[in-house]
Amino acid sequence: MSSSSSDSDDDTSEYIPTPLRLPAPRHVSPVKTVRPVNPCSIPHHCALLDLRQLDDLFEQINDNMKCRTIGCQGKFVPTTVLASSLGGTATCVYLCTGCRRIMEFRTSSSNTSLAKADLNVAAQVAFLAAGCTYATYVKVLKHVLGMKVVKDTTFMKTIQTLHPIVKAMVDEMCEREKNRMRSMKDDQLGSWKQAVTCADGTWMTRGYHSKNATFSIRNYFTGALLYYKHLCQKGTDNVVKEKLYKGTSKSAEGYAARELLQVAKDEGMTVSIHWQDADSSSSNAVNEIFPSAALMICGGHAGKAHLKQLQSKLTMKKFTANFKARYRDRFPEVDTVECPCTKHKVGCGCMTTRFCQRARNSFSNILSSSDSAEEFAERLQAMVYHVQDIHSWDGGQCQFHSLKACSCGKCPNRNEPECDGKEYHTREVLSCPFHLLVYKIECYVR
Repeated sequence: MSSSSSDSDDDTSEYIPTPLRLPAPRHVSPVKTVRPVNPCSIPHHCALLDLRQLDDLFEQINDNMKCRTIGCQGKFVPTTVLASSLGGTATCVYLCTGCRRIMEFRTSSSNTSLAKADLNVAAQVAFLAAGCTYATYVKVLKHVLGMKVVKDTTFMKTIQTLHPIVKAMVDEMCEREKNRMRSMKDDQLGSWKQAVTCADGTWMTRGYHSKNATFSIRNYFTGALLYYKHLCQKGTDNVVKEKLYKGTSKSAEGYAARELLQVAKDEGMTVSIHWQDADSSSSNAVNEIFPSAALMICGGHAGKAHLKQLQSKLTMKKFTANFKARYRDRFPEVDTVECPCTKHKVGCGCMTTRFCQRARNSFSNILSSSDSAEEFAERLQAMVYHVQDIHSWDGGQCQFHSLKACSCGKCPNRNEPECDGKEYHTREVLSCPFHLLVYKIECYVR
């Protein structure tokens, strides 16, 4: 019994639990020192892209925000700037100076998610409206801006879609101007029965090898388009159903002029005055279809051709066989005359580049100051004497300056001296027999 009572006494004593064994605390190693980042500078002199505002953006980010890495106190600095093409596309790589987190910034043209925006039809239409071909479209967008471009087949489909729309707009412009001319009185200059037109041809590329030519006829007074014709010598596309032009580039202007002038005549137009350049094929078409029309040559085109013809003879020593055959009847000396100079030098009396430019200016001055074609021809022929330093001859004298020039250097006008003056002399005398004949023939042609 006693033993049992003693056991019961032990059970009623206070119970003290055994303490738990907790794991020992880990040793927290200190943060390792990372290698410092060498920031680079974003270039602000890219050809077509300006990234200077990107610096301001990341400066604001560093001042107002912290890196997402817990405990990191670093800042984002630019480390790499990758610019493609001529600077139109760029990728900037930023690196955190603390945890070395990388962040990339891509411009819109380099962002693949925005690639479709670069291939929209608006860019293609803009280039077509500016008269650019697919080659120019690729050169600007791909090679310069670094943007993605469509294939040539897609570009051609855009042309096929736009062609009937643009043609309808141009046809409407032509019909609107025709109706306006029809509404005018028939005896009024510029009306449908007394039309004053101007026409010229243009080529996609300069020179006789151009495969595309466009000829247009406009109202001289308003500049509005009346008729147009496009000729193509090469191509297999089905944008236009017309056949390819089989002639040469030189004959394209005359061919298109004859076709459009015939259409104008069939519609009832009567051309009273027609302005154009010195192209013989188109002038023949005007004389053939509208024989009573007054054919006027544009002074700007004529002056430019005058300068070009003179410059083409600067280095020549004698005339070609074709040139001799053309002007032998009027100027028989073309068969024998030659330039005596073995090498041109200052004061040798031959034509120079400066002489050609002065001749071009004199041509324009005579044209603008003449009141009639006869006066223009007379004054231009007088230039043949003027360049020889001959200002008075049997039957006439130079009408565009006095026979005396200022000798004191104080007169307001050198050609109208208020002092006693001195004999007038041409500044650059043309004494070479070959180049003098060149200038004489050119003045005769004009």
